[in-house]
Amino acid sequence: MYAAQVLLLMLILPLFSVLLQSRFLAAGIPLWPLVGKWFVFWGVGVRLATAGARQAINPRYTAETILGLKTPEPQVVIRELGFANLALGIVALCWIRAVAWLQPCAAAG
Repeated sequence: MYAAQVLLLMLILPLFSVLLQSRFLAAGIPLWPLVGKWFVFWGVGVRLATAGARQAINPRYTAETILGLKTPEPQVVIRELGFANLALGIVALCWIRAVAWLQPCAAAG
């Protein structure tokens, strides 16, 4: 499930969005800016926001399932990482309203 989510958000949805916008919505725009735009939205924004929310709400899942850590001590750090991921994800989603944020969000992500 985790691998499918990462594949969907890092490859499939950005590619679909680039193809959709380049074919139907804004023909003539160079491809690389569209790739960057949609990768930041899906790969950084949506992925980090969902991963961060999950880590902040349930750090045990990340600790045990993804990292293989069975003790409760790392969960505090994972929860903090979740809030950092959530914050970066929300900012990367907000670049749609503030286009000047696109490049800083890409660098942070």
